Amino acid sequence: MAGEQGNDGRPTVLVVEDDPATADRYSGWLAGRYDVRTAEEGEAAVETLREDPDAIDAVLLCRRMSAVADDLVLVSIRDAGFDCPVALVTDRQPEGDVVDRGFDDYLTEPVSESVLLRSVDSLLAVEGREALRRELSAKRVRRNVLRLEHSEEALASSDTFARLERDIERLERRLSLHRERLEARNAGESAVGT
Repeated sequence: MAGEQGNDGRPTVLVVEDDPATADRYSGWLAGRYDVRTAEEGEAAVETLREDPDAIDAVLLCRRMSAVADDLVLVSIRDAGFDCPVALVTDRQPEGDVVDRGFDDYLTEPVSESVLLRSVDSLLAVEGREALRRELSAKRVRRNVLRLEHSEEALASSDTFARLERDIERLERRLSLHRERLEARNAGESAVGT
């Protein structure tokens, strides 16, 4: 679900952190690129999402590992139908099934500004790619239906069909470029980590 972007057209990130100093630090780092909202605890985060379901593009959920096992925030977010990407920030490496609980990324504290920004950038890039894929899929289905309903001759002379074909080509190029950029970034991060 792509959120309505903030007043200046930027995506909005919800930071859920009960320590005001940490919330301020993360918000300050993110504010250069994103509109930022904060919530001190899970119920407030879910309420923020309920107030305006399309307003939040990504969630940064900060939790001590001792709280993650029984933390219902992510479950509440997903059960309420919000599918925005969520990154978990923890005080130590996740264990067991925590990684498989539906988080889109996880970070281990202490988190640097560059790591936090890269994570949120990646969350939103994935969301953007999924939106492109959905749009491309819908247009391909429309093209297939038109091909079944109309003759090749009729389609060849149709401005609407020609525009649809151009839209499909444009979306395919954008997805390809998106994929290449993500692969290049991931390759660069792997090289740095070796």
